[in-house]
Amino acid sequence: MRVWTHLASWLVKSGEVSQLELGDTFREVSVRASCWSVADAQGPDGLDLVPGPDPTGEPSLHYSLTGEVSWRREPASMLVRTGGLAFVVEPREGSVAESRLPEVGDRVTVLATLDVMGAYETDAFDYPDVRRDWLVRGLKVERRELVTSPAFPDTREPGHIMRMDDITQMLRWADATSRDHATYVLDLEPFGPATG
Repeated sequence: MRVWTHLASWLVKSGEVSQLELGDTFREVSVRASCWSVADAQGPDGLDLVPGPDPTGEPSLHYSLTGEVSWRREPASMLVRTGGLAFVVEPREGSVAESRLPEVGDRVTVLATLDVMGAYETDAFDYPDVRRDWLVRGLKVERRELVTSPAFPDTREPGHIMRMDDITQMLRWADATSRDHATYVLDLEPFGPATG
């Protein structure tokens, strides 16, 4: 099972994540499903890439994830297992997912993007340890326009996706410029057993 997973460019700029290239092993990584919605399970367990725009209308790579809840914590965190993989699931700010936290053992379907978690997060926030190794099968850079923040007019924030470019290696400073907001998107394949 291969999954397109977003990686914040600051993790590469800071040196926490190395400048990966095609064929590299990305070691001891946990993945978060940042979800728009949580519903009772709709079909068999699995992870399906959803065609078309996401719920905000953006052409981002996102998934329908169906599996069993094996851990939960109020107000809105849970762990969903499917097909031998486990994902920390948390709602996006302002999403309907914030209003529903299923019970352990429930089967659910969540609509989400997948994101690489920072190395510190498992221990700092006491999440279940689902770190594992992944093979990097593809690399892209998702570029968003920078727009004035409605809440903080002196700052800029990511806006609409302008384009997505295929790359062969991350370039720490060249990919993340001040002209736009860059996020890496990695095509990851599980490699070996979970390390956590």
